[in-house]
Amino acid sequence: MAADAFAQLQHQPPQPTIIAGVFSKWSVTESIGHGSFSSVRGCTNLVTGLKAVVKSSSFNLRNPATTAPIDPHSATNSKANLSLFAIRELACLIRASTHPNVVSLYDFTIEADTRQAGPMDDGALPVRVHMVLERVEGIELFDYLKSNAGAVSEEEVSGIMAQLMSALAHIHSLSLTHRDIKLDNLLYDRSTGRLVLIDFNLSSFFHPEVPLTEPVGCVHYASPAVLQCAARGKGFGYMPQSGWGDLWGAGVVAYGLLCGYFPFRSSTPPDLLAELTSRTRVDGSIRLDWPSTPPATLSGGRNSAPRAISAIARDFVETLLNPVNRDSLSASFMLCHPFLADQPPLPRATPRARPITDDTLRALCTPSLARQEENVRAWVEEAVRTAVAKREQKTAESRDQYRASTASALKRVPTDPRDLASLANLPPPSHHRRPTSPGPTRIRTTQLYAAQASGRRSPLSPASPVRGGRSPTERTDRASKLNRSASTVSSRHRRAASAVAPGQLAQFGQYVQLVPSFGSKPSMVFAGRGKGQEMP
Repeated sequence: MAADAFAQLQHQPPQPTIIAGVFSKWSVTESIGHGSFSSVRGCTNLVTGLKAVVKSSSFNLRNPATTAPIDPHSATNSKANLSLFAIRELACLIRASTHPNVVSLYDFTIEADTRQAGPMDDGALPVRVHMVLERVEGIELFDYLKSNAGAVSEEEVSGIMAQLMSALAHIHSLSLTHRDIKLDNLLYDRSTGRLVLIDFNLSSFFHPEVPLTEPVGCVHYASPAVLQCAARGKGFGYMPQSGWGDLWGAGVVAYGLLCGYFPFRSSTPPDLLAELTSRTRVDGSIRLDWPSTPPATLSGGRNSAPRAISAIARDFVETLLNPVNRDSLSASFMLCHPFLADQPPLPRATPRARPITDDTLRALCTPSLARQEENVRAWVEEAVRTAVAKREQKTAESRDQYRASTASALKRVPTDPRDLASLANLPPPSHHRRPTSPGPTRIRTTQLYAAQASGRRSPLSPASPVRGGRSPTERTDRASKLNRSASTVSSRHRRAASAVAPGQLAQFGQYVQLVPSFGSKPSMVFAGRGKGQEMP
């Protein structure tokens, strides 16, 4: 019955439209692709609107007490190992996705698969894991190679390999190995020149003293150590040698980009191992066949003339595909190779990964895969608890900081209108008359009626101090005279002014219109021609 349940899990039924991750919620949109055991769909963050992709896998979470042990040499074919692959992929992405050339992990969730009635007969629990990943622009390097007439220029290959070596140096420094380096798992955006390493489905932790027992990966990119492990069968493994298997796969990638085909032609592990043995020289290195005139490098006429591959490019590939260098080679060392010397400085990873003790690392890559799955699952749970606690602490600190800044700002808010005006860099309202020449004082009619419309005390009111040699009585008479003059304005301007709300000022041609707040009819005052002229 367990086999039937696993067979049903291959066909992905409709997934939920909303995924509640550990840190946020995501709305699932279009379908992008799917494989035998997982599907990739587009999604959008419901809070920030960030576009991403969600990789969903369905599997049965093993119960170590009732489930049979995992056979490492059937790991690539047994569906019972899906839980190990999915949990280990999640753990590696949590640790490694801080590098610009490694796909970023935004969020994830592990939930019970409600499509199943309950635990299986062997005690395994049907679950689903959703990993929200960065939506990377570009295409696979394999497709890019085909679109460029089967080969890429050395200059472009140099930039691609520099980024790949940088990504591998990052993950190897975290005691992680990808184990599936190939053209299909490298996305390249030619417009920006960015390369991104994806698909950590076969990735794993490694310890320099603990052998890896799973012969996984693509045959054409497999190192001799992986092929020997597969040929020997149960009970044998291979030492990780600081991720030498990833560097071998990178060498096959570089050769394919330069030549347009694989350096080794065999398609099965025994045949490929025999081919490598036949190509081995006396000094232990492997002979590579280099074409003198490879096909056109780029379509469209650019660099279309056949050319021989330079000696420095050959040396770079032969260094990677040399079994003699197995114990001394590293991605950091290859970054110093002359073939990559002309590349600009590469961006560095964000330091976010927690240090792992030696005992923990040994437990995460123990040869017992069932035990390894338990340890990796416990490590993921602890990492999630730590991440959530840090997020909550950061949120609380931001909230406290916001409250403190708000309280401080409220203390500085002025209450007096003049202080408010000064806060807005505006002059406080005041009634200053213009400098007068000898003779009768001239007063702005706009200032007079603006004061009346706003309800403030008029500068010509009897309570105002004496200005310009006029007595309060004379000022009152003057204001009355102006009001009488305004009432003689033609009806045409009265009708134009009737559309203005009370208390507003508007200018129509040569007239200043006023609707006093205390009057029922608008009045028009002739302002004269030119800016700043006043009524006599």
